[in-house]
This record gives sequence, C-alpha cells and structure tokens, in this order.
Amino acid sequence: MKEPEDARKIKQVGYEKDMPALTSGHHIEDLPAEILEMYPDGISRRRFLSLLSASAALAMGASCSQIDRGTIVSYTKNPGEIKPGVAACYASTFQEGWTTQGVLVKTREGRPIHIEGNPDHPISKGTVSLRAMGDLLGLYDPDRLRAPKLNSDASTWEAAIAALTQAFEKARTGDKPFLLMTGAMVSPSQRSLIADLKQAVPGLWHVCWEPASPLSQFLDDPSIPKLHSEPAKIILSLQSDFLGSDGNAPSYIQGFASSRRISSPSDRMNRLWVFEGPMTLTGANADVRIRVRPSGIASLAYALIRLLNEVHGIALPYGMDANYLKPYMPAKTAETLGLELVNLELLARDLAEARQSVQVLAGPSLPAEASVASSLLKIMLEADGDQSGSHGSRLFVAEAVSNAELRNLIEEAAGGKFSGAIFWGVNPAYAFPEASLWKEAVGNIPDTFRIGPYEDETATDCDWRLPEHHWLEAWGDFLSTSRFVSLRQPTIGPLHSTRQGEDILLACMRDMDLQVPGSYREYIKTVWKSRIYPGNSPVRFDDYWNAALHNGGAESIREFSSFLQGSWQTAELRGVWSSLGSESKEDVPNAGNEAAADAIDGMELVLAPQAGVYDGRYANNGWLNELPDPVTRATWGNPLSLSIADAERLGVGNGDVVEVTNGETTIEAPVLIQPGQCPGVAALALGYGRRSGSVAAGIGVNAYPLLNNSPGSPLLAPGISMRRKNTRERRPLPLTQTHDRMEGRDLARSWTLNRYALESGKEKVHDPHHHASLIPERKYPEHKWSMAVDLSACVGCSACVIACQSENNIPVVGPEQVLKGRHMHWIRIDRYYEGDPHDPRVLHQPMFCQHCDDAPCEIVCPVNATTHSPDGLNQMAYNRCVGTRYCSNNCPFKVRRFNFFDYTSMKKEPENLVFNPEVTVRPRGVMEKCTLCIQRIQNAKQKAKVEDRSIKDGDIVPACAAACPAGAIVFGDLNDPDSRVAKLSKSNRAYHMLEELGIKPSVTYLADISHPAIIEELR
Repeated sequence: MKEPEDARKIKQVGYEKDMPALTSGHHIEDLPAEILEMYPDGISRRRFLSLLSASAALAMGASCSQIDRGTIVSYTKNPGEIKPGVAACYASTFQEGWTTQGVLVKTREGRPIHIEGNPDHPISKGTVSLRAMGDLLGLYDPDRLRAPKLNSDASTWEAAIAALTQAFEKARTGDKPFLLMTGAMVSPSQRSLIADLKQAVPGLWHVCWEPASPLSQFLDDPSIPKLHSEPAKIILSLQSDFLGSDGNAPSYIQGFASSRRISSPSDRMNRLWVFEGPMTLTGANADVRIRVRPSGIASLAYALIRLLNEVHGIALPYGMDANYLKPYMPAKTAETLGLELVNLELLARDLAEARQSVQVLAGPSLPAEASVASSLLKIMLEADGDQSGSHGSRLFVAEAVSNAELRNLIEEAAGGKFSGAIFWGVNPAYAFPEASLWKEAVGNIPDTFRIGPYEDETATDCDWRLPEHHWLEAWGDFLSTSRFVSLRQPTIGPLHSTRQGEDILLACMRDMDLQVPGSYREYIKTVWKSRIYPGNSPVRFDDYWNAALHNGGAESIREFSSFLQGSWQTAELRGVWSSLGSESKEDVPNAGNEAAADAIDGMELVLAPQAGVYDGRYANNGWLNELPDPVTRATWGNPLSLSIADAERLGVGNGDVVEVTNGETTIEAPVLIQPGQCPGVAALALGYGRRSGSVAAGIGVNAYPLLNNSPGSPLLAPGISMRRKNTRERRPLPLTQTHDRMEGRDLARSWTLNRYALESGKEKVHDPHHHASLIPERKYPEHKWSMAVDLSACVGCSACVIACQSENNIPVVGPEQVLKGRHMHWIRIDRYYEGDPHDPRVLHQPMFCQHCDDAPCEIVCPVNATTHSPDGLNQMAYNRCVGTRYCSNNCPFKVRRFNFFDYTSMKKEPENLVFNPEVTVRPRGVMEKCTLCIQRIQNAKQKAKVEDRSIKDGDIVPACAAACPAGAIVFGDLNDPDSRVAKLSKSNRAYHMLEELGIKPSVTYLADISHPAIIEELR
C-alpha cells in the first residue's frame, strides 16, 4: 500500500497547528534508494515495516541531516569536568528585564538539558522563574537566526562589522546622533562598555526600554531586592500580581509561602489583603480579596491613610497636611467604590498592629496618584523595615525611558534626527503601540541594525539582522543587589554563526583603533579586577574569578552607587501628588474621587505580561505557549477576560469575539468569562499576536496597540468601548480545565485558621477509609517512595509543570489537540471555585499520578504494561503498551496521557537536542504519566551504592519539587520515619485524594489554611 498523499505533505516546521489525520512519522521517501528500486510499484505496509531495520543499517553510511557537521573528532583527552553519562551542573544567571535569578544549568556531554535554581545564590535562594526553565527550549529553537543578513540576503560577519563601524564613524564626524536602544541593562560591565563606546562616539544616544515593565516618575521603579530579617505579617497588594506575572515572583512566592507552611494553629501566619480589578494569581491566593476598579485604588489608599491617622493615632508623614485628606471620608469612599466600610476598618486595624511588619505592593497598572498614595502609606507605616522616611532605594538607570518618552523619541527619529540606529534586545516594531509612526521612523534612519536571536518584526524592518547568542551561550554579569554581582557563563558553544551583542560592539571599537580587550569575557574580567575584586586579597584574581564562576557571583568591595537612585522623601512625594491635581489642596483629592466615580460608568482595560510568553519574547516557545495560564487555564492565546456581569450585559459567552476600542485603535479578541472579576474591568495579556516565528505567528492578538501613552500608567486604559462583533464570530478557546467546581466532593480541602485550631486537638482530622480489597496487600521491605503536597504553601504558579516537561521529554501538541483534550502534561494544576461565582474563593491543587497501592490502572491492562515496583511506584513499560487506554479509563484522577501522534518526529534540528537522555522519548500510541522522576531515584541509588551508604532523606528531589519556589512539594521514603514526607503524612492536615475508593493513593495532601480577617475581632 502506498503512502497517502496527504501524509507526504506534512510541514516540518515548529509545532504543527494542523495535525495530520494519521501518520506514524515514517515516510517511504526516507528509505534508502537501494530498497526503493527493488519495489517500483510500491511497498505494502507489512513489507514497509519489515524493511525498517534494514534501512537503519543502510542509513549508517548516509547522512540523515542537511547540516554539514564537518569532521567529527573524538576526545583525545577527556575534559576533566565531563564524564560520559554523568550530568554536570554550572552556575549561571538568568536575566529578564530588571530582574535576575541565579540558576544551575544541568548538562550532559556539554549539552544543556535542564535548568534549576541555584540554592547558593544569596538573592534568589534556589528559586527560578518558569520562563527561565522554559527558555531552555529557546536555545534549540530551529527558527533562530543563524548568520548575518543584509535585508533578506545572506552576508558575513566581516561585512556586518564593517558596516556598523562605518555607521559609527559617520556619527563621530557628522552632526546627527546615533541611537542605541536596548532592553533593561543592570550589568556593570555592559554599562561600562556603553560608556566606553560613548567616549568613542560622542553622538551616541543610549535608551533602555521594557514594554511590559514601564517606568514613570510616579511608579515604584524596579527595586533591588531587600533581605528581610523576618517575613511580613500583613501584605497589602494594590493591583500587584507579585505572585504571578511579576519578574521577581519566585522570590516573592518563597517569602510568602514561608509563613503559610504551618504545623499547628499557634504558628505565625501572614495575611494577604488584595484589592484588584481582574482576577490575578495573587488575588486567587488572597486571604481577603476585594474587587475594585484600578481607578478607585488611589481614593481607597487615601481613605486608609486617614483611618490610620484618625482612628489608630499613627502620625502622617512629615510635612503632610491633614487637610489634604478631608475629602477622603472612609464611609463615602467605600460607598463610592462599592465596598463595605468594615473591610477598610479591618485592614486599617491589621496595618496599625503590624506596622513595620507590613509590605505594601503597588502594581504597574495603577494610575499615577495611586502609586503616590501607596508610597505615602509605606512611609507612614515605616513598612518594609525602612525607617528612614522613604520607601527604599531603587535601581537607577538614567537611560531608561517610559512609553511616553519613547513615543517622543520615535517622533524625533521620524523627523530624521538620527544617522543610524541599533535595536538590541528590543522589538519596537511589535511592541510599540503606533505601527505607522514606527514605520515612518525606521524608514527615516539611514543605517539600521537589529541585534537579536530571531529575524523578528523589527529585524525585517532593519537593514542588517545580526544574530545574537542565546543567554546559555553567553557571558555576562548582573547586579542583584547594590553589592552582589551575579555571573553568567556559557554552558555550550554557539550552535550557529552567532555572536554576543557586546562582542559585536567590541569588534567595532577595535576597528576604530580603540584599545579594548579581544572578547567580552576578558572585558568583564577587567571590570571585575578594578571594581569588584578586593585588591588587598591574598587570593589571586584568577582563583577569585574561578570561585565566583563556581558560585554564580561574588560580593563587590564597593557599592555600585551609580545604580542607586536617592529615595523619595515625603516632601518630594507630596509635591508630586499635589501636581497631579489643581492648585487647591481641597481640589486634589476631590479630583481623584470624581475620576473614580466617572470611571464606574465605563470599562477599564488592564494589560499585563502573560505568565508564559511574558511580553512576547518567548512567543516562539512551544512549552510556554502550551503552559496553561495559572488563572484562566487557557493555552495558545490571550482571550479577553470579562466579569460574569459584563458578559451578560454584552450578551457574550466564552469564545465570542468582541471589538475593543481605545481611542482610534480597535482590536478583536475572544471572550473568556472569569469568575471573581470586577464588573466594569476587562483584562488582556500582552505577548501574543506576533507576525514572525513558526510557532508564534498568528497565535492570539497583539494588545500593545491598546497601551495608554499617558505619563501615568500605560498598562491601564480607562474609558474603553466594547461590543460584540457583528458577524457573531466565535473562536474556540484551548482550555485545559473547563470543570471548575468540586460538586460536593472533598478534593481540595481548605480550612480557616480558626477551624484548624478547633480540629487540631484530634489525632487526625480525617480518618483514613478502610475497604476490603481483592488485591493482596503489598509489602515494601526497603523503600516506599511517596510525595506530599502542602496546599497551604502552593500558589498554583505552574513552575512544576514546566520543570516536569523539561525533565521528562514531554511533547508539545498544539492548540488543535489541546481543544480535543490531548495535552500531554504529566502535572496539571487543578483550579476550583468556592462560593458566589461573582466573588468566589479560589483553590489550587497540583495533580499527578498518585501511585496508588491498589492501582485501578494495573488490574485492567491486558498486556501488563503498567505494574507496581517493589518500592511503591506505579511503573510504565512503554514497549509493552499497545494503546488500549483501558488504564486511562480506569484512572479516577485522569492523570494518564496518550500519544495520539508521533510528536517527536516532527522536530527539526537542533530541537531534538533538548531531550533528556536519561528519559525515554515515547513513540506514538503509548500511554505515559508521572514516574516521580524514576531516573533521579535510580541515579541517587547508584551514587549511594558507589559511596557505600544508604540513601538519605533529601538525596532525591524530583524536578517538580526542585522547581517549586514555595517548597510545597516534598518527596521521600515513607519507610523512613525521620523523613519529611513521613512526618507530613501524619500531619493533622493530611489526607489522600478519593481515599474512599479504597485504591490507597501514596501522595499525601495537606489541607489549605486561609487566614481571613474576622469582623468579630474588630469589636
């Protein structure tokens, strides 16, 4: 039988958006010509399969790749740090915008295969962003630009460097400046390099721009993290998703969860207050969540300041006149905003009692006056441990521009101000809101260069496209605090003919006869010698440098004061606050109240970076596209979130397309009805709607045109209009969870702290169910591996999902297959709603294979592919599985995944290099599921055997547990009474999922504990 014609036309690019009807991944054309000539009339299916083994042998002498690999030379001397078959880890640093995180990069034979947090890093302390882990796939992205291009034609690095040098020379001798636009720059060596370049090219204009992290004189600029001596007692979040999309979310989650893992009701537990419009991950974890429009948060904060002053006797900040607060009567403000006064009174009591143990966090989508009010509130409470009458030191980047300032710059470029421009690490052709103005600007710049990893929207508008190293191939250093400097080192040689951006500039400087080091690595070492290395140290610099590389960074001998901006003082804030309104003190607060009242009649749109693709820089990453949004559970797109009330008013349901208009800009987006969202507020994620990339193109809608370019907050668009599209168009939403209720089942258990106190006297709150069983009781003489999950610490961030995907070679299936329920993640985060759908309580529960002692999947498998190991694991033998899917039907947790297609055969080189060689790459037609990282268990056993010792608690850390910033997942041996997992399994919060079925799950869950404010406590 001949191969079907449609199967021969499968496009081998990225992740297919239209999966083939049937294909095994093998093609007749793949067979050697010697075999095909023997069967001119075609090959039967049986003959085709029988010849596969012969074709493999013949293929040994033929190249199966279009890439010329050159001559392969084996090791003549094995590098000391590389042992074949043994993983090596290297400390490095991940930078994203204004934040940095210390990471450990796991490599096999010189190939990075997994990323985890560096536990020795003094700032990130082992936490790592899910985007840092997911960007491992970006290293092997086949869409990466592989060599320089001039327009659409291939070029060479020699020609590119010569052209850029000539452009610099033109700026040196001409009367027009040269524009250098970069992303966030928090590197001492980068800043030093730019300063050297400015001396050589006096007309160089350098600006930093982060589209999803806007800067403004009114906002809390990106802070250098402060190390707190103890966690906060009260956390007040004002439209701040610090547990979700924030770049520092892993560190925030770690600090937040440290006061949620309690073992008794007497343990101190923090309380999280959240005031927000859209439902965020932070709001979903709040003890008290109050829905309010972002435009009303300024009035709320000033009313709170008045309560603290008049009721609790806390002095106003120095220089602040009480007359400013007269219009902010708490009762009137609460009525105007649709709030209950008692909630403001409870919050004021909490803040007054906690004082310096309070953290106040204001989000970037707040209006300017709300950010100022938040800063005044922090000063008043002396919050964040800062008693200097300020709200802390901030990163100072003189070249950083807000969106409003960027627009002025683009207008100047459109007027022909610049002789040339470099766009390095930024993509204004995509993220700048006004596409026509950008086109005019870039067309009026004579010489344009794009330094970046992809031929993206900005690259196609520029003359030169210069491919840049991935961060795993590059050197770098980054300021993590005012003194600690993190180091980045390459963990693999360049896969393509790419260069580091800094090396490109250094090459141009050398061509201009400047005395600079020959590489950026050497340049960093010169900076470290002069600014970081203690000159009187008895340790040689080379030893000091190697130690810093090993540790991931070092403490500087001096503070980098050039990075620190003086803190805002009370008088300065009061002046800014007054300037927001009229000259009259009485009118300033009134203006804020009136603005909030007027906004109630219209819609407000909140824009925010997405948890996976962030601001669009990871939009071509299949892992991060398929990662379910932690709140909506949507994948492969950014639906417009609306409240239940607004959806009913517009007459729309999930998937209905609406038109959103802000000024003269209109976009179309499908609707997703979000329980808990504030009426009158819509939310849309940034980072989608890309026009380039085989994965990114055509996914979602571009929300950047809706940005507000006012000096306040560009991420809040007030007064938008919205209507359903006339054509009644619908777009299906790829969701991984559509059933949001527990329907009376006791799945994700949650208690208040008071109820926990009442029940804690019992030996165990819920006695285990005992059922008769036909399966003989199993004994586990050596080990009984198990997992425990503390729901009180888990925030549902989904870092474990990406870590599991990276570690276990889990394929990406694409949006069409997700729509059919065929996503392949071994871990899912179930999200449940309790109470009123308009304002529900949200619960998150990680769900994976429960490794039941009497597993229902094992007794129905006709080929014995799923079995039980002597140490308590439910195992899968992939080569036995014939795909009956009986086991999946019999699994009450629905955690088994079936390979409907041979997803791995669709990968292009070098994408297949991302596979972990310790884990089988599953073919089509087999069932797969969580194995509790059996490869890590076996490695720990082997290591203990070599060292002639027993396995210790903590030797084995599965990928999900290692990635969890909250420390909510614990793995260990139940047979070891001293292990953490054994102790947690006996906790009075412990229970097992669906234990009433008598299947004896091995995974223990600890009930979530919430700490709401109680009205009775106020009296």
